[in-house]
Amino acid sequence: MNKTTYLGVTLAYRRFSMSTWKTESLLDLGVVGINEKVDGTYTDLLGKLEDVKGIPGPKPKSFEPQLETKKSKDGNIELTMDARSANFIKKAIEADRKRHDDLRFFLYSNIFVSVWGAFETYSQMLFEEILTSKPEMLKSNEVITLNDVISNRSSIVEMLVEKQVETIGHFKIDELLKYYKNKVNYSPTPVQTRKIKDYYFVRNVIAHKSGIIRESQRGKLPSGIKISSDEIQLSEAFLKRAIKDIEKIVKDIELVIEDKFFKKPNKSSKKDAQKARASS
Repeated sequence: MNKTTYLGVTLAYRRFSMSTWKTESLLDLGVVGINEKVDGTYTDLLGKLEDVKGIPGPKPKSFEPQLETKKSKDGNIELTMDARSANFIKKAIEADRKRHDDLRFFLYSNIFVSVWGAFETYSQMLFEEILTSKPEMLKSNEVITLNDVISNRSSIVEMLVEKQVETIGHFKIDELLKYYKNKVNYSPTPVQTRKIKDYYFVRNVIAHKSGIIRESQRGKLPSGIKISSDEIQLSEAFLKRAIKDIEKIVKDIELVIEDKFFKKPNKSSKKDAQKARASS
């Protein structure tokens, strides 16, 4: 039996779901493209050079490449060369193949940052929706200027919501989780908290440092990430696990929001409320 896809109740959740669908589709298509490039372009060439071996010792100063070409009966061009030149070409092709093969790690990193961005966008859009419909949640000891009040006197709530959403956009992960707790009483499980903080750290390394990590930071990396030279490389398994974890956290948030703001009271609770009002 097919499981029903959860659609959520907010525009923020629908936008998040569409964004993650796009990134997962891009992952599948991108990997196929890279594989086709690597296999289609290089496999046949390297197969022809499979038996080429390196020549020990330094290259003689008098060395000159020996290259000959001739047209075969089927119209192709046959290339004959000395062993040293053949080995040089083989190494160049292998290096170019590795460079293209490593593009998958660049793809994984960019998709990871995109998924994290979808989570941040969800948080901002979610609270924009909630605070607009429930402006009483904006109550705080925050001070605003008279200039702000007068300049936005016809849309003071919209201005306050916009300021709050902008603040949310600058939260660090601990601040964001605390805000969720205070505003809607949502807290991730301890395991989810550890994971989301790990993903936040990885996202910052990629987004702010192009994936380059300092020696002192390496111990903070979660499993599933390798380091090539000084640059992190996300595995496909790590990326897919991260997408799944972030989707689960967002769904959990949405379920809390649905229960808190969108659930209609059942008949018994309505009767209880009416009795309470009648007796007061």
